[in-house]
Amino acid sequence: MNTSDPHALNFLYENAEDFRILPTFAVVPAFNCMFDILKAPSLNVDFTKILHGEQYIELDRPFPTSGQITLTSQVIDVMDKISGAVYVIKGSHFS
Repeated sequence: MNTSDPHALNFLYENAEDFRILPTFAVVPAFNCMFDILKAPSLNVDFTKILHGEQYIELDRPFPTSGQITLTSQVIDVMDKISGAVYVIKGSHFS
């Protein structure tokens, strides 16, 4: 996607008549929630040794053009991998 493609301007230029955000935008605010959870003292996470394994989004409706983002997350599983652990974090949603 670049500015020479007139069909891409709605994703690249905020003053375009049909401005839209990329669908992948939803993963960006979720990072704050994820890191806030992992900062809990009881989890004892060393951030220099974190490997972000995967992340996905499910959209049940288009993003609104205005509004407020409210995120909630929770650790739903912790798996011991001998050399480390896998934290499964779920529940981030936009409202």
